[in-house]
Amino acid sequence: YVETNAVLNHDVFSISCWFKPSLLGQNQYFVDNRDATDEGWLLYSPANGTIRFKIGDGTDSVIVITGASIALDTWVHIAATYAGSAGAISTYINGVAGNTGTADAGNTAGGGGDVANLSLIADLALTTMTIGRKFRAGTDNKHGAQGELDDVFYYNDVLSADEIDRNYKAGKRSHK
Repeated sequence: YVETNAVLNHDVFSISCWFKPSLLGQNQYFVDNRDATDEGWLLYSPANGTIRFKIGDGTDSVIVITGASIALDTWVHIAATYAGSAGAISTYINGVAGNTGTADAGNTAGGGGDVANLSLIADLALTTMTIGRKFRAGTDNKHGAQGELDDVFYYNDVLSADEIDRNYKAGKRSHK
């Protein structure tokens, strides 16, 4: 895994990566930018293989879940966008939009909230982004990305669906 000490823009952003799982059936953490109170965001896959993008303010959170799942030993391009507290959260697999702005009502960390109710963006000043595993002080950090993780990109802008699709197609040549 890699930890970076970069101050990131959280007003609007996009995150993307390529992942080739060598093991399924457990949580896979791609990029984590949360603190000990669960304030921040997380791009991951639970044991069922769907892709989830979670964003929260320490009290409430919203999780957007893709409809498709990752497959063993197969490269997949994963992307998520956050369009600000009044905007949408979206997920993508292989350049195709998954879901936008839907919340996981079963989230035990206070999910089921509305994006507009989250207050984290204005005051979030996290400085550690962890690539390839879960990071939260005082938690079990054993869940990493089991497989190959490549081309992790953080954008200080909301990429359009066309831009995400172009990035997927461009990266597909080197991720076979």
